[in-house]
Amino acid sequence: MTRYYRRGILQELRNLAQPESYNVMVCDFLHPARVIPWDISCPKILFTHNVEAAIYRRHYETARNPMWKLAAWREYRRTARIEHRYLEQADHVLTVSDTDRESFSRHIDSNKITTIPTGVDGEYFQPLSQADEPNTLVFTGSMDWFPNEDSMLYFANHILPRIRSQVPDVSVLIVGRRPSPKLQALASDRKYM
Repeated sequence: MTRYYRRGILQELRNLAQPESYNVMVCDFLHPARVIPWDISCPKILFTHNVEAAIYRRHYETARNPMWKLAAWREYRRTARIEHRYLEQADHVLTVSDTDRESFSRHIDSNKITTIPTGVDGEYFQPLSQADEPNTLVFTGSMDWFPNEDSMLYFANHILPRIRSQVPDVSVLIVGRRPSPKLQALASDRKYM
């Protein structure tokens, strides 16, 4: 989290918040939590997009390289401590899934947590034409974020073949910034994409 921190930001934010009367302060993601003046009087909401510690725990559990395994374990323990501290300091916590809510409920009162699911309203947002790209699946996300890359590699290797057994002409579009060489290799291999 130190890479997101710049000296003086906490004081600047405190200076902005002190003379004003704000209804609420929202900390979006865990990463900027370090610069939030948690002791000011307005309610503070921590909007989590993930259980960050769980991501590092999964890295630890799946890493094969001993150095990466050790680094992931260290980050998991450190992130879990930081995450619990800010969950407790927040007046309210927003999650994007009930799974995240359950995880956080082990550390704070569940009445302090609200789930606001993310997703797309499939009834409202309809493709202009299905005839152009029949049997096409689309994944959108930042492809330079390991969980997205990992999930798409898993999907291509383990799930897509099962779909293709039922729908042989299915294709997949992975849309997102900075795909890794592993994902780019899949794009050039028609058996996957």
